[in-house]
Amino acid sequence: MCPAPNTARRDFFRYMPVHPESRATGAYVLAAGFASTAPQTPYPPTRHPTDHHFTWQHGRVLSAPQFVYLTRGAGQFESAAAGLRRVAAGDLLVIHPDIWHRYRPESATGWDEFWVELDGPQVRGLFNLALADTAQPIHPLGHRERFLAALLETLDLLRTEPPESHLLLSAQALRLVALARSCLQSRTV
Repeated sequence: MCPAPNTARRDFFRYMPVHPESRATGAYVLAAGFASTAPQTPYPPTRHPTDHHFTWQHGRVLSAPQFVYLTRGAGQFESAAAGLRRVAAGDLLVIHPDIWHRYRPESATGWDEFWVELDGPQVRGLFNLALADTAQPIHPLGHRERFLAALLETLDLLRTEPPESHLLLSAQALRLVALARSCLQSRTV
């Protein structure tokens, strides 16, 4: 089990329009969040925009890449490309664009999840180099401090919106994909 830091224990999510300067960089964060789902709690815990909301019965298809990093608990993931799989704390779920999928925590455990949706030509280029295999969407990373810290930084940028936050988020989008790839290649990140 790899617990999330206390600073991330409050559920939070944000969906962002793409800033014109971010679009010009070719890398942007579309949305990100954290949710802690207690045992015996309905999932998903909150309502998201129509194009992102899903139920276990219906699943969904997203138009951009997304990472879901589990830091507590266990559950199920299913996609049209990979079938039904068990997932647990330390797993990185790679949601590929235009692929039907669904996921949920086990009722007995619940889970904590960080998620980020990224897009842009630069992000997709790096994503396709590192994570193109749609049949392998689950990556057992374990507890990765640097990857978790980058997710927390992303959430902090979305919460606080410092000056030029759209450009900081553009850089963060590329950093997250590169860190995910690095985590897959080594045990030290």
